[in-house]
Amino acid sequence: MRRAAKAFGAGLILVTATACGQGWTAPGTAAPPVEPVTSLPSSAPAPPATQPPVSQPTQGVPGSDRLLPPSQIDVSALPQGYPHELSSANGGAVLDLHAEEGGCLKVSAAAGEQNEKQVVVLVTQTNGPKGQMCAMHIREVVVPVTLNAPLGQRTVVLRQG
Repeated sequence: MRRAAKAFGAGLILVTATACGQGWTAPGTAAPPVEPVTSLPSSAPAPPATQPPVSQPTQGVPGSDRLLPPSQIDVSALPQGYPHELSSANGGAVLDLHAEEGGCLKVSAAAGEQNEKQVVVLVTQTNGPKGQMCAMHIREVVVPVTLNAPLGQRTVVLRQG
């Protein structure tokens, strides 16, 4: 009896696998032939001649921004672990601080003293209240800092704010 049950089960699995792979039809009937579609019906609209550009996600500095060289950024007064990658936008009138935030960690920046030689940017990192549960996910953020005048060749000094 066990052998019969095993043989029946194996046969059922074989029939099922064969039916799934080839498009099963009832015994004694033939499957209709499948004809390939070579043209669209005349009522269907024609496909567009050119495809619109597809927007692709990007990572890092957007193409319209200009990444500042490390020689133009002074990070000596900034604690270790603080973000220090900057790019300029709007002809140098805006600095974008590129940072990562995660969980309860938030990053902010503001313009400080500005003169003909340097621009000070105050960078702040804040955490949630002690004991608060925070989701541990990381996201890239861009924090804009508006300047009084375009940056030009001035040095950017990053300080904890």
